[in-house]
Amino acid sequence: MFIQTRGERLFVRFSVTQTAAYGRSGFYSWVWRAIGSIIASVMLSMSLLASSAGCQRPSDTASTKYLLPDAAATRNSSARFSAWIIGTVTAPVSNSGTLRHDRGLFLAGFERQYALLRGDWGTLSTSPSLLPIVFTSGNRRTKQVQCGGPTTFSLCDVSVRYSTLGAGLMPLSLRLQTPASRRLSLALRADGGGIWFAQRIPAESGTRFNFTAEAGLDLAVRMAPTLWGVVGYRHAHLSNGGLRDVNVGIDANLLTLGLQWR
Repeated sequence: MFIQTRGERLFVRFSVTQTAAYGRSGFYSWVWRAIGSIIASVMLSMSLLASSAGCQRPSDTASTKYLLPDAAATRNSSARFSAWIIGTVTAPVSNSGTLRHDRGLFLAGFERQYALLRGDWGTLSTSPSLLPIVFTSGNRRTKQVQCGGPTTFSLCDVSVRYSTLGAGLMPLSLRLQTPASRRLSLALRADGGGIWFAQRIPAESGTRFNFTAEAGLDLAVRMAPTLWGVVGYRHAHLSNGGLRDVNVGIDANLLTLGLQWR
């Protein structure tokens, strides 16, 4: 995904691809392509509106409805920092009918917002994220234990739980937000990147490196002139994207809590 300006026109190209190995993966690939198409359509519509209104800085003091932000305006009114944590204790597993769904998934993130286009309707921006801590529990591995009666000896396979930590980046980001100057503002967002875990997830058949894609809606409450509290919802998908023959993923509905400041 990239955005390129040329003259007074804004050109947008957005691409979402996802590779999977099992039956349900085709459905998830279709969902992410649909989300990408919707976001691209919204961006294209706004760019056409901006072009028709004349995306240029006026020579007099009259205001204009749509402006491409210059560096100073972006620093003073649009560029903000955010810190957040998202998580759930019931993250389902996709592409597997045998793994249980009692795992937890928590991500802590830090991001900076860069405005791409702004107007009376709000701001279109990108917000690359650093994920210093990612925690997942309830992963499964097979362990052999002694079983049988007092006079017999045999080994049985049992499933045991384990937790692991990871870290990652989400450099692909797009956010559409209503004016942050209001008491309440909404932000529709989509993010993508990768996470490296200390152990394989969500089972020993998985991989340490996993791609992640998220989409959600945030509600920001202005608590001070330069401080916002954030609560929201995100749907997250983690999988190896077909890097191995076995592509077991996690699909989770996550609660978001965070702060934004300028």
